[in-house]
Amino acid sequence: MLKNKTNKILAFSCSNHIVSDLYFAIMYPLLPYIAITYQLNYTQTGLIKTVFDLGAALTQLPAGIVSDRISEFWLIGGANIWVGIGVILMSFATTNVMFLGMSFITGIGGGVQHPVGARFVSRGSDTKSLFTSIGILNFSGDLGKIIAPIVVAILVVSFGWQKCLLFVGITGIIVVIGSLLMSLSISRSPSSANDKQTPTKTKTSNLPPVIDSQFVVLMAAGFIDSMIRTATLTFIPFLFISKGMSTLRTTLIFTILYSGGAIGKFSSGWLSDRYNAFSIIFATKIVVSILLPIILITNIPIGTVLVFLLGIGLNGTSSVLYGIVAQITNSETRGKAYGIYYTSTEVGVAIAPILFGFIADTYSLNISMIGISIVSLLVIILSKNIKIQ
Repeated sequence: MLKNKTNKILAFSCSNHIVSDLYFAIMYPLLPYIAITYQLNYTQTGLIKTVFDLGAALTQLPAGIVSDRISEFWLIGGANIWVGIGVILMSFATTNVMFLGMSFITGIGGGVQHPVGARFVSRGSDTKSLFTSIGILNFSGDLGKIIAPIVVAILVVSFGWQKCLLFVGITGIIVVIGSLLMSLSISRSPSSANDKQTPTKTKTSNLPPVIDSQFVVLMAAGFIDSMIRTATLTFIPFLFISKGMSTLRTTLIFTILYSGGAIGKFSSGWLSDRYNAFSIIFATKIVVSILLPIILITNIPIGTVLVFLLGIGLNGTSSVLYGIVAQITNSETRGKAYGIYYTSTEVGVAIAPILFGFIADTYSLNISMIGISIVSLLVIILSKNIKIQ
C-alpha cells in the first residue's frame, strides 16, 4: 500500500513539476521576442527574469514551513493554478513596466513547487531510492522545459508571444486541475517511508537543526549552481543570434539543451544512489566550465551539438544537491530545510540574469559567458567540503 501511494505521490508531483517548469521555462525562448517588442538591452532583458524569479524566491521558505503543517498536495496544486492565472495576465501586458509587475506577481506562486514537491517525494521514498526519486522528479521538470521551446516555435510565428503565453497559462491550469481530481487519494499526506530510517534531531530550536556549517556550504553550492544555470539559459539564445542564427531557430537550441538537461538530472540522481555524490557534481560542473568557452568559438552546427552535452552538465548537479538536503535532514524539519535551501537557489536565479546581463552590456556577451564558466568551478570547490553520506 505504501509503495502504491509512493508512486501516486511521485506521479502527481512529476505532472505538476512539468507544468511548473513549463511556466518558468517558456520565458527563456520568449526573451528575444520580448526584448525586440520593448527594445531592451541585455540588462533590461535579464531584469525580466530577475523580477519573475524574485517573486518565487520570496515564497520558497514560507512554502516549506507551511508544508510541515498543511498537505503538500493542495499547496502544489493551488500554487500552480496561481502561476497559470499569472501567465495569462502577463499575456495582456501592454508595456514593459506592466509586464514586469505581472511577472513578479506570477513568480510568487512559483516558489511552492520545488521545496514542497521535493519534500513530498522525499517523505514517500526510502533511503535506498532517495536520489533516484529526486532525479525522476527533476527529470519530469525538464520535460516541461523541453516542451516550452517547441510550443514557442509552433505558436510565436503565427500568433505572437502574447498568445503563446495565453495558451500556456490556460493549458497549464487545465492539466493541474486534472491532476488534482485524479489524485485525491493522496490529498492527506501518508507516512514517510524514510521517517523511521532518519535520526531524529532536536526540536527545541525555532530554526531547523540542519542549519549548521554543512548546510550553509550546501546552500552556497546550490546558489552558485542556480546562478550559472539561469545565466546560461537567459543569454545562450543571444549568443547563437550573434553567430547568425535566426530568433526562431534558437528554440531548437533550447529543445536540445533541455533534452540533455533531462538526461543529466535523471542520470545524476540514479548514479548518486550508487556512486560517490561528489564525483557526479565534479563531472557535471567540469563539463560546463569546459564546454561554454568552446561553444563561444565554434560555428553554429558544432555549437548546436555541444549544447546537448552542456545541458547534461548544466542540469545534472541539481539532482545531487537536492538529494543531499534530504540526506542531512529529518522528516520533521525537511519542509523548512527545503524552503531555506530553495530560497538560496532562487536568490541565485534572481541575481544571475541582471548581473551577467550587466557584464554583457559593459564588456561583451562573450566575456559574460566566460565568467559563467569560471564561476561554475566554485560549485566543485564548495561541494568538496560537504560530508556526503
